[in-house]
Amino acid sequence: LLALFVAFVVMLARIGRAIWESDLPLSITVLGKRLPSGHGQTIWRHVRDLAEFMDAPIPDNIVVCLDLGCFVTEAEVRCLDTTLRGRTLCLSLPFMRVSTVEEIDAVLAHELAHFRSSDTRLARACARLFHGLTGRADISGAILRHIDSLLLAGPAVAILRHFRAQIEPRVTTLMRDNETRADLAAAETTRAAALALSLARAHLSMAWEEIAQEIFEQSQQPGY
Repeated sequence: LLALFVAFVVMLARIGRAIWESDLPLSITVLGKRLPSGHGQTIWRHVRDLAEFMDAPIPDNIVVCLDLGCFVTEAEVRCLDTTLRGRTLCLSLPFMRVSTVEEIDAVLAHELAHFRSSDTRLARACARLFHGLTGRADISGAILRHIDSLLLAGPAVAILRHFRAQIEPRVTTLMRDNETRADLAAAETTRAAALALSLARAHLSMAWEEIAQEIFEQSQQPGY
């Protein structure tokens, strides 16, 4: 029994490691273009100054896109003109068009706070973990390459899936807390009123995007 238990633990570790080290397609596709520092000096300078004021890392890339909200990521970003890696700040042209400079600063401070707290690294690690634990091709490939006994594979995969079910709600709570901390950092950097307006615009944009998506899906139904 002891030998069976040890073999099972080794099997579990092998599958977990294979999932973690697998070449997962962790990328984001945006309808936008990279903003070279030479062609967007004003924006780059403003972002650098704000990042230095907040003691936050300066983004490696800035993308201007047609998304309805701004965001930061350390995942691979596929744009219309290139593919970017590293810390990327994506700026929403629709949002910036209807916002004041102070409201834009509030959003920038919020997003840079995520870099400062390494929230984007955590998000990338969680995405890699959860993507690997979906129970589809990645787990199957890990099993085929790294197991010695099919008898132990089923229980090992079941435990990994149970692990995801247990940890995912906790990660969701942690991400929500990270958003609150980023809001507080933005409030310390800009006026609270500007932050409130920018958050209201962001939430309205998200709501509109959901409504538009629902209308589009309904329009594709037969007899609509």
